[in-house]
Amino acid sequence: MHRTPDSECPACHSKITAAANLDDASLVPSPGDVSVCIECAQILTMNDDLTVRAYSWDEVFALEIEARDPLMNYRAAVLTRLEGKNGQ
Repeated sequence: MHRTPDSECPACHSKITAAANLDDASLVPSPGDVSVCIECAQILTMNDDLTVRAYSWDEVFALEIEARDPLMNYRAAVLTRLEGKNGQ
């Protein structure tokens, strides 16, 4: 997990203070990286200052499939976790 400047998810307004790469924890966040909010599953991208903004569906579908598939799989896992959390 790597600290980032404080920002908030534009969808759910959760505070975002860090980012992690699930495949390689040694990788640090970089501008243009795509992520998923763990509180609402909004797809996000890192700005130049490492704050986040919402990633549009047009941007998602413009990704190469090698990048899009893992992103959508992770988003699905977050949504599944959220459904379980909300069902408690």
